[in-house]
Amino acid sequence: RIRGTKVKHKHGTLNGSLIFPRALAKSETQLEFSIDGIFPVNDAKAVFGKEVEEALNDLNASSLYCEANGEIITKKAQELNDYNQSWYELYVSSDDSFSYSGMKVDYAHGEISHKDGLTKAEFDDLGIADGKASFSFREVSPRSNLISVSLDLKDARRDKFFSNISYSSNWNKASSLNEDDFSNIDDIKSKKKQDGKIDLSIQAQGPISNPRYFEGSGTFLLHDVDIGSIHFLGGIRSKLGAFNLPLPSDAFNFNRLEVPFLIEHERVIFDQACLLGPLSKLVANGEVNWINREVDLLANFQLAGNLKIPVLKQIVNLADPLSKLSKLKIQGNW
Repeated sequence: RIRGTKVKHKHGTLNGSLIFPRALAKSETQLEFSIDGIFPVNDAKAVFGKEVEEALNDLNASSLYCEANGEIITKKAQELNDYNQSWYELYVSSDDSFSYSGMKVDYAHGEISHKDGLTKAEFDDLGIADGKASFSFREVSPRSNLISVSLDLKDARRDKFFSNISYSSNWNKASSLNEDDFSNIDDIKSKKKQDGKIDLSIQAQGPISNPRYFEGSGTFLLHDVDIGSIHFLGGIRSKLGAFNLPLPSDAFNFNRLEVPFLIEHERVIFDQACLLGPLSKLVANGEVNWINREVDLLANFQLAGNLKIPVLKQIVNLADPLSKLSKLKIQGNW
């Protein structure tokens, strides 16, 4: 047994113990460990052997507060059960930013465990792109690479969120997108006005090795933003406005996008995507192929469709025959 009390390193101190079996050659257990304190992640990934080092490979953090204990089992014992019998329980906390698979995390508080060949994680307090989130992850079976994930994100900054995605190694591995596809979204002249906030809820399952084969569902909400100034679906406001139709000035202004969706591999499918403004709304159905960056939508434009006063809405629709102009087909590279 090796015990360390207030072991000092450049990021803080750590308490812990390592226990080796007395008869190592006859024991299924190679090592038991216990940790409490500030763990220097990047400097000490290899301390507990290759398996732990590989598990931490996607994590880039100078240090994390953690409370952990676990047991490393010999390969011989693992082979008898057809899965890794090593186990650990880990509570992790950080108020400083770090990254995982290229995605930046503002802060995190949660638990990770591995038992009976399965890894799962529960983070009830997570910061992403200045928003607040909860996240869960679990492996479906020790004999497959299927995982189940759930994310609920509120009030994330749109510009930081898309920039964050562009750095994700999983996204770049699956998609042909690059950082420029996101950086060109902004019209610099009105950037402050259009920053916007994102709410995202998603539940999905698929192979951890390839996110393009995931299936699931979720909702996406973009709000507090002048959507018309974003290069959204080909700059829909400027394209419609170019027809010089005799419509009210707010007819092509939009400030809220609500999209419930289904994920089927590379396709994101929806039948009730709503683009809302002070006066009008667009209701669309169709799909986006996030691998090929292709859009195929049929939208119904409703002049005065978002007015909250029924009588005024009827007057506008009756007085303006152009209110019957409704169907919009949108296709092409997003």
